Amino acid sequence: MADPDPEHRTLALFTPRWLVVTVTRASTGTTVLSARLDGVTLAEHSALTARSPRNAQLPEDSGVSITAQWSGHGEVGSYHVALGDDADGEFFLQALRRAVTEAKQG
Repeated sequence: MADPDPEHRTLALFTPRWLVVTVTRASTGTTVLSARLDGVTLAEHSALTARSPRNAQLPEDSGVSITAQWSGHGEVGSYHVALGDDADGEFFLQALRRAVTEAKQG
């Protein structure tokens, strides 16, 4: 997981049906991913760490790994969204979990 950019900006937002994640890096510009919430699976950072190779460099944060059928991509893929260990990071994660659950319940 070698990221050539020492810094990048990520923005994640969701509506009752969709999740949108954008990331801007100096080397690649801006990438936008979107997925239907009813097809999203969330895994906490500890789950990401457990299934990664020993020599993988993983972020040290309380983020979330999001697995989904991203729009415009033929296969299911995962993307890690780093979140702060503060109240805002925890609020976003809990709100996203609720939104995914509600979307799956229809």
